[in-house]
Amino acid sequence: MGVYRTLGLFFFILPLYGLPPQVATIIQPVSSNISLVVTHLGTNYTYSWRPNQRYNPASLIKLPILACLYNRVASERASLSNTLMHRARHTQSGAGILKHARHGEVYRLDTLANMMMRYSDNTATLMLIEYLDRQQINDYMRRIGMQNTWLKNPHLTQPPQSNQTTAMDIHQLLVQLARYELLSPTHTYELLSQMRQQIYRWGIPHWLPPSFSVANKTGTLGSVRHDVGLVIHNKDAYVVSILTEGLPKGTRAATIARIAEAILINP
Repeated sequence: MGVYRTLGLFFFILPLYGLPPQVATIIQPVSSNISLVVTHLGTNYTYSWRPNQRYNPASLIKLPILACLYNRVASERASLSNTLMHRARHTQSGAGILKHARHGEVYRLDTLANMMMRYSDNTATLMLIEYLDRQQINDYMRRIGMQNTWLKNPHLTQPPQSNQTTAMDIHQLLVQLARYELLSPTHTYELLSQMRQQIYRWGIPHWLPPSFSVANKTGTLGSVRHDVGLVIHNKDAYVVSILTEGLPKGTRAATIARIAEAILINP
């Protein structure tokens, strides 16, 4: 058993044969298509599979974008009441509702943040990237330890698909967030609340009983399917990060849901 150290946290990493049997059974047939990191926050016990494999983050990139926005607000360089105008160049395909909005409408930053997280709105995302500045977002990700994540193309659904992350990078962000180490308590609560309210629940929460509280964020692009989140049940809290690419059609969402169920129902 090895030790993975980053951001002052110790992560104990097990090889595939050390994964819980019920998890290994699901992953084994598609082991080259999946990355997984799981942390029990009470003990910091972590196991993983291919944690540093690189993926297009798809909409997972919206998590550090929103964290960057709240960080800027906390530094008093921005206010969530500031407004941005929706222009024709901002309209993006894919997820969201702002693509149907009239050009020239004005939106507050907190409204755009909520649309980006709750509806995974790509148009709101592009507006926020433009406001925050793509290089400033990348610099922020480096500062918080996301060394293998970058935002090169702000048009998330359009080529070239040059954006990148790893399961471990996203996982570290979520662990810091869950421990209230990344943002102020107010902004941490707001971000986690937005994750709990987001509408895409096909992954980690799908087969969990209602007694499980799940704050998650999905990512979908081509054959990419990701879901990451904070899961709380009774006195146990877990951060779960599942990234996939190239799983057989018709199994992508179900595979993530099955893995989450195996991790959390019988840990």
